[in-house]
Formats: sequence, structure tokens, C-alpha cells
Amino acid sequence: MNEEHLEFRLLKYIVAVADAGSFTAAAAKLHVSQSSLSTQIGQLEDVLGIRIFDREHGNTPTAEGKVLVRYAREGLRTRERIVQTVQAIHAGRLLPLRLGFTTFVQKAILKSVSDLYRELLPESELIPESGDTDELTNRIRENSLDAALVTLPIMDDGLETNVIDRERLVVCMRSDDPLADSDAVPPSALDGRISVFTYQRHHPTAYTTHRGDVPGDRDFFAAFKADIEYGPCSVDS
Repeated sequence: MNEEHLEFRLLKYIVAVADAGSFTAAAAKLHVSQSSLSTQIGQLEDVLGIRIFDREHGNTPTAEGKVLVRYAREGLRTRERIVQTVQAIHAGRLLPLRLGFTTFVQKAILKSVSDLYRELLPESELIPESGDTDELTNRIRENSLDAALVTLPIMDDGLETNVIDRERLVVCMRSDDPLADSDAVPPSALDGRISVFTYQRHHPTAYTTHRGDVPGDRDFFAAFKADIEYGPCSVDS
């Protein structure tokens, strides 16, 4: 089957070419010959029936190639973490997972994440800690937390974020407002019109994003039910 040809070695080659911008530079970094690198990626392209790189335009990834590069990066990171985890278990160095979460995260999501972690690593302890979004992200940067379940958006500089769930919320408005006839309201339609958005201290970034900094009257109340994304974040190493 085609997926059997997509080895980790080739994923590493694909990422190297995408990062270096050329087969020659990638081959030098990988300590393989340019011809061998080009041949192996070419053979993979033939097996998959796609072009990963556009060789006529600077070896930039094609549309299919961009998707493959993204998943290749994730696959390589996952492999590295698997190796580190099993080695830590073997050496008795697996520390408890310090997992933060905000009051906005549903209990069912927290339970699912906790159960999955204990299923994957039954011998490892999980220590849940609650806090505000900014507090938790700062603690991750300071290495006093390993990961956190928070609502987006956040200031994600230096953090790796992944969306794990989305929840539709309810916006309360006057019945004669033009938006009241809409089945759904895009967040952009609420700019400058929200009157209340929960407590600012719980999620300052979301508060600023949705409410804005311009003083004046607001038309809507945003009831905690515009879309919320739940994302686990951790330090991007």
C-alpha cells in the first residue's frame, strides 16, 4: 500500500528540503548525496501520484506538498517524544504531568484528556492545577507547568498550540437588530458592539479581542455560550 512507502526517513528528507529550499542544501545537511535525496523523494512522488516540490519554481512545496510537510513535522516530533517517553520510563525518570486548566474549559474535556493520559501512561501521575489563562501560559514559559488547557486566543509566542475542540456560543441581542434574523453571527460582526464579555481577569486577551479598546456604548451582551476554541499549549522546543 502507498502508506507503507512513507517512512520516517523520507519524512525527514521532505522537511529538510522544505527548510533548506533546495535539494543540494538539504543533502549537505543530511549528509547524503544530492542525487540520492532527489531520487528517493522522486520515487515517493511516483508512488503517491503527486508532486511534493515544484522543481521549476525554486523547489517550493506544492499544495499537496505543504500538507505533507506539515504532517511530516508533526510525525517527526511525535516520534521524538515517544522515544524520550519510553526512555524516561525505562530509566525511572518520568515526572508527573503538571496540567493547567482554566474555568472556561468544560469538565468533560478535562476528564477526557486526563483519562487518555492515564491510559497511555498508567504509571505516571497527573497533577491538575486551575488558573487564569495568562497565569497558566506564563507558568508554562517559566517551566512550572508542562501543558495547559485554555480557551483561545492567547499570546502564543514561544508556545505550541493545538485546537482540540470548538464550542458555539450564544450572543444575546435586541429582537429588532439586523443581525437577529441571522442563523449565525460571525465574530467580525460583533466588533465594537459587545457590552459584556465575562470577567476580564479570566481571559484578558479574549476580552480585549472581542470587546476592543475603544470606549463607548456597546450593543450586545456576549453570553458564555461568537466561537470558542479549546487549545492545549506547551513550550515549543
